[in-house]
Amino acid sequence: TLENVLFANVQTPFVLYLMNVLAENVTFSGQLQSPADNYAPSFLVTPEEFPSGYEPVLPIYLDLTNCILANFTSFSSVGSIISVTGGFNAFYNNGNNPVFGTSPIVCSTDPFEEVGDAGFYLSAESGCKGVGNAAIDAGLLADLALKTTWPPNVYSNELLATSMALVPIVQRDNSGVPDLGYHYDPMDYVFGGCDAYANLTMSAGTVVGIFQSHGAAPSNGQAYGISLNESSSLNTQGTATQPCWIVDYSQVQEQPGPWVDSGYMGDLMLNYEGTGPVPSINADFTKWSQTFTLFYRDTGNWNGGQVGFDNCEFYEGSMGTYGITQINITNCLF
Repeated sequence: TLENVLFANVQTPFVLYLMNVLAENVTFSGQLQSPADNYAPSFLVTPEEFPSGYEPVLPIYLDLTNCILANFTSFSSVGSIISVTGGFNAFYNNGNNPVFGTSPIVCSTDPFEEVGDAGFYLSAESGCKGVGNAAIDAGLLADLALKTTWPPNVYSNELLATSMALVPIVQRDNSGVPDLGYHYDPMDYVFGGCDAYANLTMSAGTVVGIFQSHGAAPSNGQAYGISLNESSSLNTQGTATQPCWIVDYSQVQEQPGPWVDSGYMGDLMLNYEGTGPVPSINADFTKWSQTFTLFYRDTGNWNGGQVGFDNCEFYEGSMGTYGITQINITNCLF
């Protein structure tokens, strides 16, 4: 049984023998190559190879619901030994293969949208949003309501000179009629190489992703996510039931892609240069996930910044400090 799985550019997802597969909300994307690139066919499923005379005679069944099948030469490498059925599936660029199952959707254009290191968000014109079958596993339907097929709002190498109210702006798939295919964990905003000179405030339930890029702030030539400069702050206002999340983008997107820079300044950098109020981080009920490094940079002024964590959770990652006034940590989990 497969639920909410992404097969990204896979030559053949299944090589099976005496096995049945039930898949719900799975994106299958083959890896088609042109003849000029040493053409190799891409199949959804092929049976395991056996010596002549010992081939399996029982069929292999694939039952697919709310799935997307794209970029396959053929759904099966053989004939009747494989049976593919189901309903509410979408099809794109699968050669002359007939669609199958009930309520099929044929996409005339590529249904996928690439943002950052993720290539399988659904475009608004895909025809795959809000058309799925809700009669799937109840636990999966509940999980999908917390996930999304919409991409984040990206701020790359930008000057953040005015205050920003960051809210859960990316639509979660909670209408009761699910989108088709794989669903990502939501990121409402993603920042990389950005320089803040104002207050950033996250309301409850907001998710911010970070990638590293080379911004304009002094950083010894290192890439970073957000540089909090003088007069700026990051304030998270999560609650026990709706925490904020600050995550490294790689925890959400499949990679590889254009977001490849990294540096020892980390995802968040407090960069005080001796004028104006010191930068600060004030986090309440916030979850920090994976390689989320905090680095405090001092440029000749020992009053580098102020940081407070209350009711926060930290998953892996690290925290570095230099020239910091104080870090207050209360009721946190590491």
